Amino acid sequence: MEPLSALSIATAVVQFLDFAANIVSGTREIYKNSPDHAQRNVDLKTVTKSLVTLNNDIRDSLSHTDKRQLSARDWQIEELAQRCKELGERLLAALQRLEIKRKHTLWSSFRLALRTIWSESEIESMEKTLEKYQRQISLHLLFSTR
Repeated sequence: MEPLSALSIATAVVQFLDFAANIVSGTREIYKNSPDHAQRNVDLKTVTKSLVTLNNDIRDSLSHTDKRQLSARDWQIEELAQRCKELGERLLAALQRLEIKRKHTLWSSFRLALRTIWSESEIESMEKTLEKYQRQISLHLLFSTR
């Protein structure tokens, strides 16, 4: 066997073992600490709901004015708020999928751990993008009040 092929196989085995260890430890954590497991998700869900509500308030305040009188900055705020709302709703749906809905069993904990690992990067990406939208909206609102 070529040294490069052996290294490739060894790398794949290590990655698989790491993935399996993450699933086992995640399953164990979820099963033992079911109510406490998703505290990060609960916090993220609370913040996201608040952000979506604030965005809806911003959009409502802009919709009460005559659309023809909106400045370019107001249009940008409107667009950012709409995108933030859509992304927030997608994030809330993803977090909803990471909740145990049935009787708490080892199997449901395993499935939840697997879903958590699979969606972790997607959720982190949405979270970072929401933070960017939030900063941009804050900057535009700050400039508008100036």
